[in-house]
Amino acid sequence: MSTGSVETVTEKVSLPSNGTLRSFTVGRNVLLLASDDEKRDRDSDKSNSKVLCEYKWDPKTVYDGRILSARQKLVAYRLFNEQTGEAIRVMERESRARHLIKDFRQPVVDILFADHAGYLAVLDKNANLYIYHVSDDGNELTKYLNIIRPNHFEAPNPKIVWCTYMEDETVSTHVLAVYYNKTVEIFFLHAIKKEFGLLEVKIEELDVNSECFIQIQTESNISAVRISPDATACAVTTTSGEFIFYILENHQGREAHNLHPLKNLYVNDMLFLDNLQRNGNNSDGPYWKYVVLISDNGRRLGIYSCYNWECVGKLRFESGTSKLDATIDPTARFIYLADYETSNLFVLELAPAFPGIQPYFVACSQISFHQQIICVAPCGLEDDVSAETEDLLLDDESFKASKVCATFAAITNRSLVEIKVEVEKALDIALNEDPETGARIIGEKLAEQTKQLMLSSQRLRTSSAASNEVRSPRDETLPSFNSSADPAVHTELRQLRKLLQAITEKNNSTEKRLNDMNIQLEKVHKDNADLRREQTDNLADVLEKICRFWDGR
Repeated sequence: MSTGSVETVTEKVSLPSNGTLRSFTVGRNVLLLASDDEKRDRDSDKSNSKVLCEYKWDPKTVYDGRILSARQKLVAYRLFNEQTGEAIRVMERESRARHLIKDFRQPVVDILFADHAGYLAVLDKNANLYIYHVSDDGNELTKYLNIIRPNHFEAPNPKIVWCTYMEDETVSTHVLAVYYNKTVEIFFLHAIKKEFGLLEVKIEELDVNSECFIQIQTESNISAVRISPDATACAVTTTSGEFIFYILENHQGREAHNLHPLKNLYVNDMLFLDNLQRNGNNSDGPYWKYVVLISDNGRRLGIYSCYNWECVGKLRFESGTSKLDATIDPTARFIYLADYETSNLFVLELAPAFPGIQPYFVACSQISFHQQIICVAPCGLEDDVSAETEDLLLDDESFKASKVCATFAAITNRSLVEIKVEVEKALDIALNEDPETGARIIGEKLAEQTKQLMLSSQRLRTSSAASNEVRSPRDETLPSFNSSADPAVHTELRQLRKLLQAITEKNNSTEKRLNDMNIQLEKVHKDNADLRREQTDNLADVLEKICRFWDGR
């Protein structure tokens, strides 16, 4: 496939509003139709919410930037009162321990927790940066560092992004970027603290392109920024369609690649598919192998290989025109898309990039809410283990939960709420699955899908009706391909046959190894049985001799 292209077969899938899972047949080219059910008297059955605190928020259009952030059990949200002014409330969801942060120099436009540690960054409209450390239990909040700019400084629509540092957990490394207009500023907070030893520094005291501070300039306005988990690279997208990679070395950002991956669109946001909860058992090698590029106000998503910029999967929302805000869970297994105009949350499942497996879109659920959602932030994701499944997990280590529970903090027009969403998993893979097992499971699933697709395509060859659309199995129709005159179909069938043949050969090889092991085990059992008989005979002889000895006496 060339850059920007995927298989010509398109899956058109309709999503119900009750949260029912819709699985994709191929997952390489998906067209989603969201439910537009406007008459709701309650939230989806798949969600459960509870109020954390009461507060009357204005509609989202009144606020500039992000007003809510969450990390595990910690939640931070923005408050504004005409008498008391700007404030940030930090709360622990279970104990309800809380703190209030005030005295910001300008109105707050962004707040964001770091994923790798309990640090909260607050940014005001002049790009003054305030960093706080919050203990995991929420009982302690301390000021870590303020980076202040001159009063006359102007920074149009500034934003924050943290580096989720994963390279060495024994080293306290905190890296954060502030970007606005055509400028990216990367702050190495730990180095600033080490050099100055103060709670507040002025930005003019920091040397540009030093171990404390790197600045990058672009020719067009910046739309998104990401820093690699090892803090050695920075990705920047611009409103002119550029996707620029910078290498962070020698205390400066060196441009390595400048691409235009999308035609007639620019990247609104990017989500790299790195498992940030990996450990020694599920480490999958280098970072930034695949990225999801989001465009058209969140309504188009494409999975790209960062090696050759091949588009290996794309998905588009056909219905609606509202903007979708995207976030990703730390395992890179689920993407959350929030539609604040319709109070819908879309949970998109992805197949992870295991050895020999390219990621693809697996399934989607639409969670609809009765109450108006102003802002939502993911708190965590875990396999959903009920009382029944917990017994199965104890009895059978190979058993895997078929659902996950995603927890969110959300702001409505009346309160701050905690929302738990139950999501079915289309792939029977644990969130912490090791790569070898995950690749085998996905391979078996692809083999079964390949058989179904090949049977369906053979039937369609005898039919005069030609269609360029594949429907989801949940739509109760068989997949339909282009007519046999379309060379793209023949190309894809050849690829599917090759995949099936490779999987069959691997299964045959595995079966042969298992048969050899069974033969060896049978031989061991026979040798053990012979040894036990010989030992029994020897013991009987010894006992008989002892008895004769005592009888003689």
